[in-house]
Amino acid sequence: MASLEWLTVFTAFIAFASLFLGIYQIHNHTAQRRIESLLHIFEINRQLVILGFDSSDLFDILNDSEDADPSREQRFLQLWLNQFAVIHLFHARGLFEKELMMSLEHDMRDFLNQANMRRHWERHAAFYPKTFQAYVKSVIKNQDSAS
Repeated sequence: MASLEWLTVFTAFIAFASLFLGIYQIHNHTAQRRIESLLHIFEINRQLVILGFDSSDLFDILNDSEDADPSREQRFLQLWLNQFAVIHLFHARGLFEKELMMSLEHDMRDFLNQANMRRHWERHAAFYPKTFQAYVKSVIKNQDSAS
């Protein structure tokens, strides 16, 4: 009987060890996915900025020039808003720490400070999820109160 009890204890130990190993692997996988998500977002931001610098008319949009082609302006600003919506979604799911989100909010606030981005947001806000609309509204409110 002692060997059967020993086998039961050993099996339970293996089961608990397997459980903890599984939890550890899930934790590491989640951390890796967070890093990958962050790198992906920064890569898209980099591509959008490079796109703006490579094309003088898109650079004019970044500078809120009145000479910018309205159709290209709408599309380029839409790309930025979509990027901000993705950032918000990732943050809402807990993929970004507060310090990083504050930095990204600062960037968003700078963009929303441009008159053309404000106009674009006012025209297209209804097409975004309510949580993102509320978030942008709070960013704008904080920006306006800081001004």
